[in-house]
Amino acid sequence: MTSKLENLKLLDEEILNETEDDDFDKELEESDDYAIKMNEYVVKFEGFLQRMTTRSTSSRDNTSTTENGPSPDSTQQTTRKVNLPKLTLTAFSGDILTWMSFKDGFDAAVHNDSSLDDVQKFQYLRAHLCGEAARTIDGLPLTNTNYIHALDLLTKRY
Repeated sequence: MTSKLENLKLLDEEILNETEDDDFDKELEESDDYAIKMNEYVVKFEGFLQRMTTRSTSSRDNTSTTENGPSPDSTQQTTRKVNLPKLTLTAFSGDILTWMSFKDGFDAAVHNDSSLDDVQKFQYLRAHLCGEAARTIDGLPLTNTNYIHALDLLTKRY
């Protein structure tokens, strides 16, 4: 999906280069909207895969039994699960007045999550940027190291 998204970006750039000036803003906005939706789908899919992997790992860990019940060396753990409401981040479009609010929310929900790789965090970041803010980091390929570069660019700009 990620490689198809990169190909789509290249095609969008070609289309925008051929677009008449009158239609350019409309095409750019439609392209940005579509890219945001695609990034959101990729992020949701990666989250789904991660949850499925976590569930299958934890179910294997919890099924270490012998014929007579749990194995003697397995320890019983009581884990209390709290159903918190799902966090929703609003998109950041480049309004300097909303930068700190967006950044604090993003840090709490994504950046400080040690279970995510930097490339996953970068994917979340891209999915929650639009307009001028999205264009600020648009040229950076989706890699672990570029996540930090993207944050630096946005922090310096806003």
